[in-house]
Parts: sequence; C-alpha cells; structure tokens
Amino acid sequence: MLAFIVDSDSLLRLFAFASVVCLVGIWEILAPRRPLLMSKRLRWTNNWLIGLLNSILLPAIFPVLAVGAAILARDNNWGLFNTLGLAPIISIPLFIVLFDLVIYWQHRVYHRVPLLWRLHRMHHCDADFDVSTGIRFHPLSIILSMVIKLLLVFSLGLGWFPVSGRSDLLSLVLPAITLGTGLAAILSRMVRSSLLEVLGEDFVRTARAKGVSEGIVVWRHALRNALLPVVTLTGLQLGALLGGAVI
Repeated sequence: MLAFIVDSDSLLRLFAFASVVCLVGIWEILAPRRPLLMSKRLRWTNNWLIGLLNSILLPAIFPVLAVGAAILARDNNWGLFNTLGLAPIISIPLFIVLFDLVIYWQHRVYHRVPLLWRLHRMHHCDADFDVSTGIRFHPLSIILSMVIKLLLVFSLGLGWFPVSGRSDLLSLVLPAITLGTGLAAILSRMVRSSLLEVLGEDFVRTARAKGVSEGIVVWRHALRNALLPVVTLTGLQLGALLGGAVI
C-alpha cells in the first residue's frame, strides 16, 4: 500500500484536487455569489493553464516533492520527529500546525517584501474571484514556496538542517532564516518608502532632465541617499539580534 502511495503520489494528489475543484466549480456555476466582470471561459482557460504549467514545472525541477520526502524520512528514521519517537497522534497534528504556521508567515513575507510581492500579486490581480483564483500563482512563486516546504520537511524529517544544536554550520541555517525573515521585511519596507521619498527630490529631477538613464538615477544617485535611514535601522536591528538572540 505504501509503495503504491509513493509511486502514485502525483496521480492521487491530482485526483483529490480535481474532485474538489469540480465540485466547487459546479456549485459556483449553479449558484454564483457575485456577478462576474470577465468571461468565465477566458479566465478559467488562463488560470487553469497557469496551474497546469506549475504542475509540470515542480516535478521537472525537484527530484522529490514534499510527500515523497516525508515518506523517505519515515522509512529511514531521519529527522527530529523520528529521532524523538513521537507517536503519530502527537507528531502529525504538531507537524500540521508548524507547517501551516510557516506557510502563513511565508504569505506575510510575500506581501511585505516588494520583490516577492511582484510575483505574488499575480494571484491578487485576478479581476474576479472563484475557485480558479486558488491556482493562479506565478511559477517562480510556486517554486519558492516548494523550496520552503521542502526545507521544513527536511528539517523535521530528513534532518538536513538541524532545528537545534551547534554541531556545524548547518545548525545556523534555520535560526538565520527565522531571525532574518522578519527583519528583511522591515528593511525592504524602509528601503521602498525612503527611495520613493528621495525620487521626488530636486537633484533627481535635475538628473532626469539632463538625460541620465533611469537605472543610473535610481541605483547610483537615489538609492545611495535612500540608504541613510536604512543603515540606522540596520544598526538598531543588529543590536537587538546580539542582545536578544540565544546562540
């Protein structure tokens, strides 16, 4: 039975996903909650093709996905949960909570970091809202999300990145990501607001009037001045890290 699940992982996931989508899609057609702004045929064609592309890219890029990695970890007794020997009634709910918490903060970071928001806003810029909106994600966003999921599975299942201890440099990976993700969101917002303010200054308008390219204006002139408050904030964050992080 386990071998069948491993070999048919993608097929089983596709069957479960397609069943739920078909039921919800038929329900929306029969009893729509709101009038549509665009043709459902056009939107569904675009959104489902995007979802199909993502479904093809993931197994083509990653040799093993999250389910296969978790089963592999259990068979070889790898990772934190397997080392502790927790009963399934404890380990499964605990992993679900931790997994959901990580995905929640991933979503928050997608909204906070401008570069990630450029990828994630593809999901939010859908003119209408229905079941197909749930698969409308930029391919790079899906790939990054899978990297985060595999990282979580590896840390709790495969033990590639220890969740505690100080045995080697790999022990610093997860603490660094945990501490750096929240700070990176704050810094990115600070860079954006400061840069927007500097771009309205007289010296920027003068540079543009002289015919200087936009790239040079932003990277050589505006960004240099916009980084002044960012450097100040970085110093405060560094002090907070040294004073509050237990290593």
